[in-house]
Order: sequence, then structure tokens, then C-alpha cells
Amino acid sequence: MRRLLIGSFVIVLALGLVGCKSVSEKIGEEIAGGVVGADVEVDEDRVTIETDEGETTIAGGEAVLVQEFPDDFPLYDAKVETSTMFSESGREHIYVLLSTGDTVNDVYDWYRSKLEPAGWTLKDDVKMNTGDGELAQLVAESGDREVALMISAGDDGTEIVINLYLTE
Repeated sequence: MRRLLIGSFVIVLALGLVGCKSVSEKIGEEIAGGVVGADVEVDEDRVTIETDEGETTIAGGEAVLVQEFPDDFPLYDAKVETSTMFSESGREHIYVLLSTGDTVNDVYDWYRSKLEPAGWTLKDDVKMNTGDGELAQLVAESGDREVALMISAGDDGTEIVINLYLTE
């Protein structure tokens, strides 16, 4: 898994150097694939890296979610900072970082009201003030899927971290 993560960062760096045009994509794929010893595919704003250890997909750019993000999961109206998808041992892990100017409490209340109607059963619910600011965590499941939401106050507003675990 460590090799996969390091490879992901090398890929992003290589693609940043060569650009995103068709010929540059192929050159970037070859350079990055050679560096990490993996199959690399660039498709518009997505990079997919496949190794013996698994597969990872990185979506780049503002407001871009990986295609695998489930349609039935409630998504707060916030700016998508980043999203990635890792696949290993028959499980997909989707990581999304959102940011908003809304308060932790607003985001927390919204998710509390939206998860169960969307078919997600709440398993854990923690909300606290840490002294540095508010923090909330919600854990839910839907069938064989699990999600952990972390909502926290940041310097520029509220950050929402979504960790979705899906069975392939």
C-alpha cells in the first residue's frame, strides 16, 4: 500500500510537469509508470495506477469527484478540494475532502438529517468542542458499505472528510 501511495504522488508530479494533452498524457504515463513500476493511465482529470498491490484512482481539479462516488450517498453542498479512490483486497476506499463556510454544527445537523433517509444506518455519533474548535464524527453503514465522516473547524471554515468503504 505504501508503494501505491508513493506512486500516486509521483504520478501527480509527473503529470504536472508534462501537462494534460494527448501526447503529453502518453509521455507522462510512460515516465510515471517506469518510476513506480506500475501501469499508469491518464484520462482527462483522472490518473489510475495499477500495481500488484492494488489500484488507485486520483481525480484532480476543483469540484471533481471520482466516478465511483455512490449516487445514493448525500453530498453536502461544499467545495470539493480533493477526491481519491483506492482499491485493495476487494474493497474500494473513496476519500473526499470538502470545504465550506458553514459551521460544523450546520454540516453535522445536515448529515444527521440526510443519512438515514438515504438508506444509511447511523452506528456512531460524536460531537465535541476540543478547545481548538468544534469536531464531529458520524459513522454509518448501508448494506456492505461503511462511511466515516469527520467534520471539523479549520482556519478558513469547516472541513468535511468523507471516508467511504465499498465492497467491489
